[in-house]
Amino acid sequence: MKKNILLLASLTFLIILVGQVTEAQAIPIFTDILEQETSPGDTNGGGIDSLSSSFVVFDPSVGGNSSFIPGQSQTFCFRAESFTNDWGYAFNVWQRFPTDWTVTNVYVQGTPTCDSTGYFGSFSWSWETSPYEVNINHPRNHANPTDHCIAYY
Repeated sequence: MKKNILLLASLTFLIILVGQVTEAQAIPIFTDILEQETSPGDTNGGGIDSLSSSFVVFDPSVGGNSSFIPGQSQTFCFRAESFTNDWGYAFNVWQRFPTDWTVTNVYVQGTPTCDSTGYFGSFSWSWETSPYEVNINHPRNHANPTDHCIAYY
């Protein structure tokens, strides 16, 4: 019997993983946080800028595995989309997997894009909690005052 599963984690933004699974499959929980610029004194005169509607979602359409298979080494791709209408910038994405997983690498899949003249800075990643939680440092410098940027990891 198949079930539709919708998992949500709410810290700064809603993160959604949707899929069809059988009852016998283990379902991993992915937690993603997109960090925004929060210090006053930016180009619009101060205050916390908005990245409202920004999200990170599991997206096998750009590569990797389309479902979780326990006990096998796999690659999972995620899409990080950031939006702003008031000069907001995005700096990091934290990606947390189940504690019994071992993450061995993180990389950018394809070329990140922005709808306007925004651009991405350099990419790096580090452990937040080894071996299952990573900090993806990949700043998005949105065009002013509005922009939408996408990167795949």
